This record gives sequence, C-alpha cells and structure tokens, in this order.
Amino acid sequence: MTLVEFFDDIAIHNAFSSLLFHPDRLILVGKDKRKMDAFRLRLQSVFLLRGLRTKIEILVINSKNYQEVLHQFEKLLQVYTDCYFDITDGEESMLVAVGALSAKHTIPMHTVHPIHGSFSPINGFSYPTAHSIQLRISELIALYGGKMTESFAPNPQDNFTRQACMDAWDICKQNCSAWNSAISTIRAARAFEDDLNISIRKSAISSATNRSNMQKFLDSLAAKKLIENYRSTNLTISFSYPNEIIRHMLTKEGSVLELYTYYAAYGNTYTAPFDIKTGVVIDWQTNHTPDHKDDVLNEIDVLLTENAAPVFISCKNGMTDTNELYKLFVVAERFGGMYAKKMIVLTHFKPDAAFKERARSLGIAVLENVHRLSFDTFQKTLTDFIH
Repeated sequence: MTLVEFFDDIAIHNAFSSLLFHPDRLILVGKDKRKMDAFRLRLQSVFLLRGLRTKIEILVINSKNYQEVLHQFEKLLQVYTDCYFDITDGEESMLVAVGALSAKHTIPMHTVHPIHGSFSPINGFSYPTAHSIQLRISELIALYGGKMTESFAPNPQDNFTRQACMDAWDICKQNCSAWNSAISTIRAARAFEDDLNISIRKSAISSATNRSNMQKFLDSLAAKKLIENYRSTNLTISFSYPNEIIRHMLTKEGSVLELYTYYAAYGNTYTAPFDIKTGVVIDWQTNHTPDHKDDVLNEIDVLLTENAAPVFISCKNGMTDTNELYKLFVVAERFGGMYAKKMIVLTHFKPDAAFKERARSLGIAVLENVHRLSFDTFQKTLTDFIH
C-alpha cells in the first residue's frame, strides 16, 4: 500500500492514516520542504517505536499550478499503482486534482476521524485491515514537535496509593485554603533528612497560630496514615512519608487535586482506554520547524489521549486568573489543535462572568466547586467531557 498525504500544519492529519493502515510507503505532498523534512523525522521516530517499517518520501509540488499538480499525481500513479489518497485536508488545487484523477482512474480515497479513531472510504474501494491508532502522550507531543521531559502517573492498580489520594482529598476538600497554607508552610520550613524523612524546626513557623494549625494538619495526616513516625517536641516536628507517591502528593499545594482528577478520569475498572499522566512538562525545544525555534516549557496538570485526540486539564486548588486560561489554550492548540479538548477544574475559586466568558471564547470548559462534588459525580462529569 502506498499512502498519499497532503501535508498541513495539523500533525495528526499527516500521521493518522499511516498509523491506521501501516502502509509500505507514505508520500507526503506539499510545498514546504523544510517543514515536511522536519515532520518526517518526527514521524519516523514514532514508526520506529511501534516497529513500523513504512518508508516516508517527500514530494514537493507548486500547489498554485493546477496543471503541474495534476501532472505530478499522474506520475505517482504510473510509478505506484497501489496509491490510496487521504483527502481529509489539503489545498484546493490538490483536492481538485485528486477529484479529476479519480474520475479518470477511480483511485481509492478516504477521510479520517481522529477523535473516533476511524476513517470513511469515499468510493467503495476495499482497504487493508485497520489497526488501533491509540496515541501515547509522548507520541502525540513528538508528532507536534515537542518532547515530554517530566510526568507522573501512579499505578492505578495500587489500591494503597489510590486510597491515600482519596484520604488526602477528604482532608483537603474540608478547607482548600488551609490545605494550601499548610503544604506551603511545610515546604518553606522543613529541613530534609532525605526525600521521605522530614524534620521541621518550630521556630521556622512564623506564629503560634500557624504552629497550632500545622499541628492539627499533621495530626489529620497521621490519623489517615498519610505520614508515619510522627513526633512533636518542643523544638521540632518530624515525620516520614510512606512512599514517594505520597511525598509527591503532599509537597505541592495542587498535587492532591491533580491526582484526584487523574483517578476520576481513569475510572474504576483500572483499564482506561487511553494514556493519562499528571504533571506533564512539554519542552518545545525539539520543535524543528522554521516557525517555532524558541526553547519553551509548559506544564499540564492532567493530560490524556483517547484515540488520536488529547484532553488537557488544568487543576487549580486555589486562586487563579485568566492568564491560566491563555496558558492552557496556547499549549492545547499547539499540541492538539482542532482536536484538543480543554478543561479547567476549580475548587474554592469563584470565577466571575468575565472569566467564564473568556473561557467560553477559548473553548475551555469550566468545572467549579469540585470539592463539593462526590467522586462519582466528578467522575461522570469528566467521563462525559472526555467522550
């Protein structure tokens, strides 16, 4: 099978059919050789990771010259008699030329649907067996010219960690502001013995009230067995985290909300049909295209893929503003484009009309008062949004 793709800036359009059909040859057709060469390297890396042997070729055509386009397509059919054309996107002259070519040679054509992981034949030709194209997050980011440098995703079958997250969330949701304050105080005042064993000088906590609040907070963590070896003397407070995942959850104000969202999005079956991670850091430095040369980093609180469509979720367990909406919009557009879904999850922050209107205009769903929702309600809301 020789697959002909019309190159455009929506990366998944250039990759989807190849991942679906595993052709012997992919021919990227377009006018910008530099962009196509850069994309070829990225797509080839994804092919290699999947064990695909598809050969990628570049065909540069002056799309403004219809006769030249038609001539080049005629030559393609002479060289490769097994051409299938993906006409999901492409410049008008190329689509018109394929239409004229089809009238003469009745060539197979199709469109793709990345959200559903499917395709639609145009003229009744039989097609090779379609494969699952479920993109991993790292593959999605690579196709769009980035690199995932950090991420966090506990084993969903680890019931101890899952329950620890639910227990921590039970404490947090009672008073999200107090949770944030306590976590911030621990981070500022503690002295590391090592990653899991913590010692805090009471003198480093600014006031008696704060020391009392900290004591109550740590008492609540100890009662839920979220910390161990908990001791309080006149001078210090010391404790240990049971494991690295719980340490992660209790060292940044918003981490517990991120993990709670992770488990809600994953579902109760432990067999999610998509890749999902928290704390995903995307480095744009590998974006080798003429239009994007800056070394840019973005962090997404929760990122998941289903089929070839990404879902970007920003989790805010405190105050926020419209700048967070713009940040979410920019990274989702860059690494998902028209197929990206976007949501911001809020606890006690009350968005005003202007915030909601800005979110709506950017295509971002706003989910408020998560701390007041049951887990089942939160999970259903996320599931409905994702699907």
